[in-house]
Amino acid sequence: MTFALREENRPESACRLHALYGLTMRERLDPRSRGMARRKVYNWRLTSEDTDHGPFALDGSGRVNWSLLEGACSAISRNFELCVDGRLAMPHGMAYAIPHRTLIDPTVPEDWAGAQGSWLGTYAFIDYSDLLAFNAGTSLPSERRPDLTDEPEACGALLRMETKLDNS
Repeated sequence: MTFALREENRPESACRLHALYGLTMRERLDPRSRGMARRKVYNWRLTSEDTDHGPFALDGSGRVNWSLLEGACSAISRNFELCVDGRLAMPHGMAYAIPHRTLIDPTVPEDWAGAQGSWLGTYAFIDYSDLLAFNAGTSLPSERRPDLTDEPEACGALLRMETKLDNS
């Protein structure tokens, strides 16, 4: 079984565990895992209005698509590490997974996930022509669909965000 096929057929529980744990040493050393994460994140077929353009199942049920969320966590964690350039260590491991570290604020009980507050983040994107070629394929036989492993990805600076729940 090829690497890509193995990754494509990972059980949901493995994807969920990886998303909660964070980047692994294998992931940092194997460039194929970078491409696999990007192929999930930039795949237009995995998000739609039915998924609220988020990491949810395509059936509109609202269930988490753990494979897509795993890809997003992996891709943004790598980009975050590039942005901090060794000046800040990103916590990883089960002890830092949000479900284990978040206490429900009694003044905002509807914020069960601890989303409200101060966050540090970044952003990333690939060249639109690479994104289009990846998603639409190519019409000329001489062109190949990019696998997104080596295509450049622009990463933004670190941003401090203040988030609040909007009950509207």
